[in-house]
Amino acid sequence: MNITSLFSSRVVNIDVPEVTQIRASFVYNFFMKNERENENGEVRHDILTRSPDAFDPITIDRLSKFIPRFVRIEFVPVPSGLLGTNSHKNDIKIKDFLNVLQDEQKISGRDFTRINFQESNLNGKLFFLARKVLEKKIDQQNAALGTQITAAQNNLSAEITQLSPIDQARLLNSLTSTDVSNQFIVRSLNNIQALGSRFIDENTKEEIVEDQLEELRKVSLTTRLNNKVVAQLARSSATDSLGSYEAELTTVLPTLDSVQANTRAGSNGSANVIRAADYETEIEYIQTDSVDANGFTPSLYVRGYIIDKYEVQENGVYVPKGQIVIENSDVGTTVDLQIKYGATYVYTIRSIALINIEAFSDTNVQSIIALVSSKPSQQTIVHCVEAVPPPPPADFDVVWDYQKRVPCVLWSFPINTQRDVKKFQIFKRLTINSPFELVKMYDFDDSIIKSQNFETPDRSLIEILEQPITFYYDYDFNKEGSCIYSVCCVDAHGFSSNYSVQFRIHYDAFSNKLTKELVSTEGTPKAYPNMFLNQDTFVDTIKSSGAGQLKVIFNPEYLKVENSLGEDMRLLATNRSSGGKYRLQFINMDLQQQVSTDINLIDRRSS
Repeated sequence: MNITSLFSSRVVNIDVPEVTQIRASFVYNFFMKNERENENGEVRHDILTRSPDAFDPITIDRLSKFIPRFVRIEFVPVPSGLLGTNSHKNDIKIKDFLNVLQDEQKISGRDFTRINFQESNLNGKLFFLARKVLEKKIDQQNAALGTQITAAQNNLSAEITQLSPIDQARLLNSLTSTDVSNQFIVRSLNNIQALGSRFIDENTKEEIVEDQLEELRKVSLTTRLNNKVVAQLARSSATDSLGSYEAELTTVLPTLDSVQANTRAGSNGSANVIRAADYETEIEYIQTDSVDANGFTPSLYVRGYIIDKYEVQENGVYVPKGQIVIENSDVGTTVDLQIKYGATYVYTIRSIALINIEAFSDTNVQSIIALVSSKPSQQTIVHCVEAVPPPPPADFDVVWDYQKRVPCVLWSFPINTQRDVKKFQIFKRLTINSPFELVKMYDFDDSIIKSQNFETPDRSLIEILEQPITFYYDYDFNKEGSCIYSVCCVDAHGFSSNYSVQFRIHYDAFSNKLTKELVSTEGTPKAYPNMFLNQDTFVDTIKSSGAGQLKVIFNPEYLKVENSLGEDMRLLATNRSSGGKYRLQFINMDLQQQVSTDINLIDRRSS
């Protein structure tokens, strides 16, 4: 039996240390009307051209008043001198030799292409799949029952929405393996961002992103594919919109097509033929140096970093948006000033090493100095939107206009460093038992590209203005009655403030003036205008007559509410909470007699 072994190709390995921790966050300072189309942000030229390694944390804080928006990038620097020393480390600038910068993969494996994978939309895909499974289940149930579904009723998403989150989880749980936890299903269905809602951290004023698969999303995978088939393999995954890494592969497909075509065109040799090129290593170098006759020691010194930036399009494709070059290996903070509001950017960082290795030629032995980049770090994704609502209008007041014979509602702009208040809404109601109604909205938004409106008032109530107005005459005021006024702000990004101070007014015909009463202080949410009323919000007594029996029903929506630390807030008094109980007191108003009864809640949940 004859065994033939094919010749092995060269094996070259240069390992430049990677940056393992990178974090990027969007900082929004103040409004610019062209912020959705201008990436430069009209930043001063001296700031825009400043070296990226000159933005230390103190400098960033000082420049915030001059920069309308930016992305702050932070990472942990890698050790600089890893192998020997390098006397050329201060003389060579990375940005001057970007054309000869080489990836360590290119040196290590000429016949293979390295591809980095990191899924950026696991939550969205999980939410989509979970909802589709539920739609399919309801469709099957309707078909099995023979239900005649009309066109108006055939909205399966609406049917799912009508189910409570618990019922949705129960339905989906019946279709999944027992290995999938109930908690995971509930969180998968509760995708706040997909439902069009947002939560804001009161302390940091940043959006709280519900990331059920945060740890998995951070995983960055690297693989090497044979250049002869690399485009075919990548395209099979890129065309699967629900598969992993679809967006990442779509971005690099044109490059992979070129690599595969060039490799196949040049593959004329046979695998059992020895060629000199298979054992030669070509490195584009910056300069050469003499070799010490007493012995040569190779060196690898981290010179700095390159941050690669991509913009994520609506179809999920990554578009390269340039690089940020840091010429200092000890720097771990910088900023990206080229930011367009509303865009989504992806950042990865590569450490750049200066290597000095021995090289041979036909005539002599020399050392060469080259720049080699590491593998890219894991991606960090930044959604460049601010979600901080404006404060309520200031100096709110209602006065009587003696010329027009109507009340005049007055207010002023709130103190708002973002300077993005672009609309005022005037609200009116007759009593605290009725909701506020919008009577007028002043729209003076001068944004070149308008943001999406979260509210859709009647067009007849909207007045488009070139300049803001801070007063309103109520010509529909009834002099025989009273009413309550309040005003809200709306910023350029569609976020509304809470209500201003609420005043109840009444016209006194005898004294020919308004009487004014404070109903509520400012800050009440639009959904709860009576939250800060100057009276007890909840009635502690119930009056009843002709009853001979009382039935108490306990059906809470939640059995436990946790704080931000995950601790039980113990909002229910149970036998586990120090023997807590509830007490009802019955008073007979005719006989002036009373009796009390205790209600005990027994917590029978497992520990």
